[in-house]
Amino acid sequence: MLALGTACDDFIPDPIEPRLPFFGGLGRNEAGAILNDHFFINNPTPGFLARGSQLPQYFRINSDSLSLDFELRTRDFIQYRNIQIQLHGLNPDDWTAMIQGFGKQFQIADPRISIKVFNRFDFQEENAFTGINSVPGQVTMKILPDERFVYGTFGFDVKNELGEKIQVRMGRFDYQFTDY
Repeated sequence: MLALGTACDDFIPDPIEPRLPFFGGLGRNEAGAILNDHFFINNPTPGFLARGSQLPQYFRINSDSLSLDFELRTRDFIQYRNIQIQLHGLNPDDWTAMIQGFGKQFQIADPRISIKVFNRFDFQEENAFTGINSVPGQVTMKILPDERFVYGTFGFDVKNELGEKIQVRMGRFDYQFTDY
């Protein structure tokens, strides 16, 4: 047993965070992320008990845009946030890349990407947080068209008009989708 323990000194633990939903293309209608060191999720029940608490995402494959919207909250129901990720000006190569291999990675600095994070109960635009082009950030997107699943990861920083910042880390999503 000691030999086994010392042989594993170089072992790097799986970076998957168990307090966030799994994002493996199962269509669970789940999303989660760490926002300023707080865990936000949309589904409090384990995946084997029920599907996620949100409806599928709506978009049309091969259109020129794709929009994702996640309603997240802390487990204690005290904080609520919506995250909207919009991809504009998509071309056939983008769609092909999202369908093939591990999907496509979009950089937040790409002007075709818009990010918005806001409090679900606050509809004032000045309180919304938007993506910061100068800060590294990305969204990865994988689409399984036959199964009608979309999944991926995201991470970025956003600011509101007052200069307050939210760091979004280890974001992941796994949804069914349907044409609108």
